[in-house]
Order: sequence, then structure tokens, then C-alpha cells
Amino acid sequence: MAAHTTPMKIRYLLGVLAGCCLSALSLSAQTFVGSDNFDTNTLTLDSQAGTQVGVWSYTSGAGSWTATNQRVEYTNTATTGLSRGFLGWVEYNEGNTPAGGAGLTTGEPYNSSWTAQVSVSNLTVPVAGFTMAGLELYSSSSGPTRNAYYGIYLANTPTNNYVQFEWGKWNAGITDYDRTTTRALTLDGSDVVLRMDYDGTSKILALSYSYDAGASFTAGASFDIAGAQAGNTTPLDNGFGIDLLGLTNNAGAIAAGQMSYDNFAVSAVPEPSTYAAFAGLGALGLAWWRRRQRTMATHA
Repeated sequence: MAAHTTPMKIRYLLGVLAGCCLSALSLSAQTFVGSDNFDTNTLTLDSQAGTQVGVWSYTSGAGSWTATNQRVEYTNTATTGLSRGFLGWVEYNEGNTPAGGAGLTTGEPYNSSWTAQVSVSNLTVPVAGFTMAGLELYSSSSGPTRNAYYGIYLANTPTNNYVQFEWGKWNAGITDYDRTTTRALTLDGSDVVLRMDYDGTSKILALSYSYDAGASFTAGASFDIAGAQAGNTTPLDNGFGIDLLGLTNNAGAIAAGQMSYDNFAVSAVPEPSTYAAFAGLGALGLAWWRRRQRTMATHA
């Protein structure tokens, strides 16, 4: 009887620790943290206060967003001027609430570490101007009013295609953003994975891109959101918003199939304490296995 006591205790402890780990991980499917591969060909928008699990929050601006061909597409009939549309995963005034920040260590995107990425295609051939398709992070200041944004995009001009990195800070004096843009030439405008890696401790947002479905990434720009690239204020209530952008600027209309997005995901980066919990689980599992081996050898 005594020979079985320790394994039973270990199994109990394994169950408790596994339950704790899983209870923490279960939050990763909610709100700010979550994903959509658009395979259902259905685009459902949030119609309730606060964001819903796996549901897009809003669309704004011009053009249309449609889930089709197991992806989401952006179209726009504008042929002149600047015309753009946004598909929001979470708004800053939702992402700063405990529900909106679910899945993050502190429940606040500004103070937690996370990774966001999406596969983007921009097959437009501008006759002039430029087009852009990409992923944006943005924040609000107290009020709330507009504050700052940070983005990575596939940008096309009549002569070249780029991966573009951009940030802007609201300038109320000219009712527009002070913006800074850098670019990297690319010949691939199809299924390029655009990624944001945010460190909630250092407040560094690193942008990168992949041509091989995420197997390897090329580093692009990085922004110090609490330093050189900070907004006018700290993000309101430590919240961020995330959206997809489609844009045309004197470039002609964006037709169906030219601008598409797929496999969107925001994942929480575990804190060291989470890794320690898994390490403890592994150690208990190894101890249980060794004890079982010794027990079986004794009875052989």
C-alpha cells in the first residue's frame, strides 16, 4: 500500500498543476488574444458592449471587407484621392478593460508581451500613387482622443513594391499625424506574413516579415513606444487597438482578389512564471515516471 502512496500524490499534484496551467492558457482564446483563419467565409462584427471571443470589432472608413475564398478581402471603388478602410480586431477602449485584455498577463496590452501576425497579399498594380495592405496597432490618449499608431504593410507603387514600416503621432496643431516611414524593397506581394512582437517590459514593438509562411522572418523596424516613438501620452488605461488596413491613394480602384488577408492571430507571450510552472510540471512528470519504473522493476 505504501509503495503506491507517493505515485498517487504525484499524480494528484500533476493534476492540480496542469489544471492551473490550463486555466491560465484558456484565456488565450479571448478578445485581444485570439485568431481567425476566415475558413468559414463569415465575417461577424461585434454588436455588444466589449469585444466578443473570436469576433471582429468594427469596420470604418471607405471600401468593403468580405470573407470569401477562406480569407478576408478588401475592395474599394475609389479611383482618385486617398481612400482607406479598417477592419478592427479590438478597439483601444475595449482592449484596455479586463475583458478586452483577457489572455494577457496583466489584462493590459501595453504592459503585457504579445505577438500579432497576419498573412497579406497585395496584388494591385497602381497606375499612379500607391496602395497599402497591412496590420496596425494604435492607441488613444485621455479624452479619449487620437494618440499614435504603428504599422507594417505591403505597399505598391507603379515602379516598385515594398514592405513598409510606419508610425505616427497625432499633431493637433495641423489636425493630422506626424509620421515617419521606412521601406524595404520586395518582389513578393503574395502571402507575406507581417508580424508584430511587443515586449510589455521594455515597451519595444518589433516589426518583421516572412516570405515562407512564417518559417523564418526578416527584421524590419522597431519602435520604442515609451521612448522615441511614444504618443502624446501613455496609451489610455494601458490599452491598444489592432486592425487591418486597406488603402488606395490616387492609384485606381482595388478589385476583388487583389488585396487579401489570412490566418490572423494575436498570441500572448508567457511570462517567466508561466515557464516555471511548465518546468515544474515536467519535473513532477519525470519524478512520477522514474518512481513508476522503479516500482515495476521491484515487482518484476
